[in-house]
Formats: sequence, structure tokens, C-alpha cells
Amino acid sequence: MNNRLKSSWKQMSVKEFTDIKLAGKIKLEQSFQRGTDDTSSWTELDKKSYVHSTLKGTATNPIHLVNIKDAMEFNEGIDPESFKYFAKQHKRGKEWLSIDGNNRSITYKDFRNCTFKMKHEEYHVSRYVVQVNKDYDTYNTMAPNLCEVYNETLVNLIIYSNVTLKQCAELFRDVNRGKSLNDQQFRQSYLSEFADYVRAKRKKHLKSLEKFLSAAQIRELDGDAFIVKMISFAYYGECDKDKFDKMYFNTKNGHIEGLRLFKSDSNLNTVLLNFFKDISVGTNKLSSNAVFDYFILLWNYSLDNIYIDNHKEFYKLWLKEYSDLRISEVLYKIPGRNLMTSFHETIKKPLKGFGQFRQDTIKAKIELTAVESGYLIQQGDMKHRFYTTMQKYELWLKQDGKTPDGKKEIPMEEIYDHTKWQADHIKSWNKGGLTTIENGQLIEASVNNEKSNK
Repeated sequence: MNNRLKSSWKQMSVKEFTDIKLAGKIKLEQSFQRGTDDTSSWTELDKKSYVHSTLKGTATNPIHLVNIKDAMEFNEGIDPESFKYFAKQHKRGKEWLSIDGNNRSITYKDFRNCTFKMKHEEYHVSRYVVQVNKDYDTYNTMAPNLCEVYNETLVNLIIYSNVTLKQCAELFRDVNRGKSLNDQQFRQSYLSEFADYVRAKRKKHLKSLEKFLSAAQIRELDGDAFIVKMISFAYYGECDKDKFDKMYFNTKNGHIEGLRLFKSDSNLNTVLLNFFKDISVGTNKLSSNAVFDYFILLWNYSLDNIYIDNHKEFYKLWLKEYSDLRISEVLYKIPGRNLMTSFHETIKKPLKGFGQFRQDTIKAKIELTAVESGYLIQQGDMKHRFYTTMQKYELWLKQDGKTPDGKKEIPMEEIYDHTKWQADHIKSWNKGGLTTIENGQLIEASVNNEKSNK
């Protein structure tokens, strides 16, 4: 860091801290969280244990916060990006930025809201022993004297003021070094548009991710990691930690860099959309590696200009055949390897070396049926997608210089002005339509654009 951070200790009662949390005055920046958004990565047992420690007076580890107003004033005239960020949070009524302690703050909030119950044990309160049982095990039903002890217990806080946004990310990693962040938690702490893009995809397709990932895995950011894996395969053809890290930060010096943002890639986003829509109906208890094989299949088809005309039926076919292969006891000889193994065993193996075998095996099972059923359509070469100027003239001649319905004249001097007239596929290119005079028509640009939007 360029300057030594100023920090101060502060104590606040559990009640006061929880009130602030419930009032929405603590900003949970997604880059600085081990879990997802406002959801703790702790299990219910973890939460029970923390409330238990609070009542015992042993929950002393500090929560790390940034004073947003102080940080805003510090960054004014020094770091425009940081100033803009903290000023925005200040305007929204946020007072604190959480760097470490998300699980604890959510636990206090959830216990206040009675979303889980405390441990059934004896607690010493002044001269008394309070027994907690099933009738008195929530915040609203616990004994008044025990509730008073809980509310007045002090929470230790470490407050930072002279900190930039980049330093917040470094601070998050530093205070968590002894708590072993998993790979995705570590890489997402680097602030970037790519990290935001991945989180947005996870939120949008959460229901689909839940078809093959547990709630605990989602909390630990396995959903984010799965999306990163798909993007890595699409752009590098490989899936390994080094490739994943490179999409978030410069692996040589750790500095934040301007990474390629994938939201503008329509082909990738179309495949991702189709993938998540397809698996939303269920995955028959397939593992994440198995589900990833379906993404690879869709992605490779898109590269080969093979159009899937009926995703619902195609996925149903793939899922049945893949599930049958998974339980089959047939042994296969893996190309390039001196071993015989079942299809199921290869799913557990690294993608490199075994992934292509699974793709070849499942395609041999489904492609003939898929083609005969009209689910798969081979499209022409992409370079032949657009009509040439000569073809536009031929279309004009074919239509006798009029619109296809014969109601409007098309002046010859305007046929090459794409803002007025455009060559259109009658059977769309995406559904296997060829760029031929027989499959073409010259129509108004506004009509064609409206058709494309639909």
C-alpha cells in the first residue's frame, strides 16, 4: 500500500450494531464477501454457535469496517474513482463499508428476525442460570434477562478511514489470509467489470445453477466459478486456475487491469442463455462436470454453425442418453491412455484428455436421432451470410422493382442504401436458411430491423 492505513478500535453493543445492519447502513460490497450478497456462507449450526459465543462473551474477533464519510473526504482530489464510489454510497445513506465480518453481521440480523433458533443450553446470567429450551429459543421468545445480556454484549470493530477502493480489496485479502479464501472468493476480490458480469449471470440464472449445485456450494461461490469455467473454455479452450485468474487480475503483479469484458459477445451470451434455459427443467442429479459437458456441446455446435431448432427436445434427448451412459457398466478404451474405464469414471477425471472422449461418445449416441428429428440443422459458412450488392440487384429484378407484396415501388437508386432497403432471408439464417435468390427478398430496412428484434 502507498500509505499506512489509519485504523481505530470501536465497540458497539450487539443491539446497536444489529439496528444499523437492519437499517441498511452497512454496505456489503460483493467483491469483499466470502458468500453471496446478503446471504451468509455459514450454516445454521455456525450461526447458532456464534450466538452462543456472543452470550458466553467469547465472540471477540473484530469486524472490519470502513467509515464511508471519512473515506470519501480522504479520496477527494486524490483518487477520483474511489471518491466517486464512496460519495455514491454516502448519498445512498450508507455509513459503513464491510470489509470483513459479513457472516457475523448477517447472523445478528437473522437472529433478530428469528430465522433460526439458538442452542438449547444453560446460560449464566448474573446470579441466575437460564435454561433455553424449544419454547424460548428465538430472539423474540428468549428470557428477558438473557435478551438483555445479548443486546448489551459489545461487538469489537476496527474502523478504517484513509483508504482507497483498491486498498479495500487488498485489505479484504489480507485479513482473510489465515482463513483460507477459496480460489473464487480470492479472485473476485479484484474489482473489475468482469467480476460484476459474472455475479450478474449468477443472479440471473440462480434457479438453473441450483439444479446441480447445493445451497452451500452457491454460498461458497461455486456458481460464479462454474460461469468463469464456461467463459474460460469459450475463449481459451482450456479450464485451469491460471486461466481463471487471468480473467480477474494480472497474475504477475496482482494489479487490477482492464480485462476483456464478455458481455458484448452475442454468440457467447446466446449459448449461455440457451444452456441455462435448457437445464432449468432439471439435471437428473448430474454432477457439475457432467452438466459442463452439455455446455461444451452447445458451444462447439455454435462454432460449427450448427443450429438447434428445438432446445427442449434436444436437451431431453441429451439428458437421457448421458444419464444412461453414466450408469452403464460398459468399459471403454480411452484414446492415448492405457486403461479401460467406465463412462462414469471419466466424469471425475480432468477435462483435458477425457472431455473429448465424453463428447465423442455422447454425440455418437444422439446426433443421428437429433438430425433426423430436425433438432440439429447445419448452417452454411458464416462468410456467405450476407447478400452481395449483385444479389440485391437480382432480388430487385425478381420483385419487379417492388416490395414483396407489390404495394410499394423500390427506386433503383435506393436499393444499395441499407438505411432504406435491406436483403432479408425468407427462412432465417439462424434456422438454416441459405443466402440465395430463392430464399431472399428486398424489404424496407425498418421492417427488417423490427423482424430482427423479434
